[in-house]
Order: sequence, then structure tokens, then C-alpha cells
Amino acid sequence: MKKLLCVLVILSACTKIPFFTRSAQQAPDEVVQAFLNLSASASDLKDKKAIQELCHGELKRIFERMSDEMFTMSYMSKGVVLKDMKVVQSMVDKDVARIRYQVKVENKQGIDPTQEMNEREVELSRVDGQWRIDSIRPVGSDQIAFSRGMVF
Repeated sequence: MKKLLCVLVILSACTKIPFFTRSAQQAPDEVVQAFLNLSASASDLKDKKAIQELCHGELKRIFERMSDEMFTMSYMSKGVVLKDMKVVQSMVDKDVARIRYQVKVENKQGIDPTQEMNEREVELSRVDGQWRIDSIRPVGSDQIAFSRGMVF
């Protein structure tokens, strides 16, 4: 038994993959859902790091450069509440995926709260065996446009 444990520890160290913390790979639509859920429920600055971990490329750099104050104002103000998310189209081709989804939000900002439906297209790429979000762009006539800060 001790030999088996030693082999597992050595194998884990040699492959740089933590044996006991290895998690199952998420599908692209699950990564998008996790991103949206984290974005909608952020309550701590640690959530910024968790959101950033789901991203890659320029989108990841945006979160890296975002100040804690900007993250707090954009993500922890609870002015926009995620009500529903529905995948409209999903395309996976080897190491690239494209997910189109509709998101329903309640916008509590301003004087008159509104229910809004928006459509987005997310491009993901497989990085080190895990799906990461490269970009999110609006599709059609979008009601909310966030130039800096929260992305639904």
C-alpha cells in the first residue's frame, strides 16, 4: 500500500497534475454557465479570481487589469440579476467551441427596474485540456451593453 501511494505521489509530481485535486473536465456550455453564475453571484474579491480562471486571452487580461474597486462596482453591486440562461446553439470543433445563448436579466439600476433578454455568442478554446472563454459578444439588438465591467 505504501508503495502504491508513493508511486501516485511521484506520478502526480512528475506530470504536474495534482492527483487528489484533479477535476472532471467541464463541457463548453458548462464553463459558460459557471461564468454567468459567478458573474451574477459575486460577493467577494476572490470571485474575481474565479471568474478570471474561466477566461483566456484578452478576456482574461481584462479581469487581470480590472481594479478591485471596478470589480466591486460592476459585479458586487447586485444592480443586474440573472434570471435565466438558455443555450440556443452550440458548436464544438476539436479545440474551439462557440456557444450562443440567451440570458434574461432583471436590471434594477435606475428608477424603473426592467426585465431584459439579451443574446450573446461566446468563443472558447481548449487550454491545457480545459475549456476557457476567449470572447463574449452581443448578437442582434442587445438591450444592455457593458463596455467595462459586468459581462452577461
